[in-house]
Amino acid sequence: MRAVAYVEQGKIEYKPDLFEMPVPGPGEVLIKVECSVLNPSDLYMMNGEYGKFSEPIIPGNEGSGTVIGHGGGWYAWSFMGYRVGFSKKGDKPGKPPNKYGAYGEYIVTPAV
Repeated sequence: MRAVAYVEQGKIEYKPDLFEMPVPGPGEVLIKVECSVLNPSDLYMMNGEYGKFSEPIIPGNEGSGTVIGHGGGWYAWSFMGYRVGFSKKGDKPGKPPNKYGAYGEYIVTPAV
């Protein structure tokens, strides 16, 4: 999957094959990203001035695109084919950090 990646503190690069396509879980949707925004928090993160992250990670917190897949559940299924706005799925305690952001070709996020 093509993506802009934060590869080390203060360094970002275009990576056409570093990340695999994300797979949605139950209640989640897979979105083909068509547009992503550049927020101040994204700039701070990419400059190494905001938060601590394990590299590599795809930056970008918000965007829009088309729902092309789902991981199950009626609500997630109901979005199939729709153009939607989205926010990056947050990290959950005890789970690995979410490495997929809006500057990638695809993103998984909750359907809620």
